[in-house]
Amino acid sequence: MAADMFSKALEAQMLQTAKIVEEQLDAEIQKLDRVDDDELEILKQRRLEALKKAQQQKQVIIL
Repeated sequence: MAADMFSKALEAQMLQTAKIVEEQLDAEIQKLDRVDDDELEILKQRRLEALKKAQQQKQVIIL
């Protein structure tokens, strides 16, 4: 009896948590859907610069 109540409470909590996570993911997807080509290009450039900087730092460490 107590195990059933615990199980149902746990199930309800897990469903609530799953709904919250799903809402957060939906919001993130909508945010990404609104990104235009210019913003994508800026993100690419930032990522490329970060990769170049990381590679330069690796070179300094190796030398």
